[in-house]
Amino acid sequence: MADHYTQTSFMIPTKTDEQKAWLLDVLGQLDEVQSETMEPSDVKDEIIAVATEHHYDFEAMYTPYYCSEKEGVWIRSDESIDVDLMIVVIQAYLRKFHPNSFMGFQWAETCSEPRLDEFGGGAVYISADDFEAHSTGRWLWDQFKEASAGGGEQLE
Repeated sequence: MADHYTQTSFMIPTKTDEQKAWLLDVLGQLDEVQSETMEPSDVKDEIIAVATEHHYDFEAMYTPYYCSEKEGVWIRSDESIDVDLMIVVIQAYLRKFHPNSFMGFQWAETCSEPRLDEFGGGAVYISADDFEAHSTGRWLWDQFKEASAGGGEQLE
């Protein structure tokens, strides 16, 4: 049986110790929610507000590996990451500390065995007010639709 992974590695930049402490506290709280030692409703209000807005369900979340670095908080995943959860965390962080800033990250979707159509990835742009995510699969589908509409034929 093949294993599927969603992998990433990126830095959430911080400018102050307060910002770093807030991020580490939020990620620690989310770890506790995942291990069922804390209720989702007890997470920081800023996270709850963004999660509610995006209809995020804490039931199936995967918290990432994270650690404090000089320039911010490093987020990474060896096996899987919950992209939607990271969008919620980053957007709440931007709203609280950097309302005019934006950032983003990329992820890879991999498989432990070389199987057809089992690889991909994506990227997300996040601001305090919005986010836009694109997967490689969706991009490819859009290209096929556009080419087909122009009279092209997909090689099968």
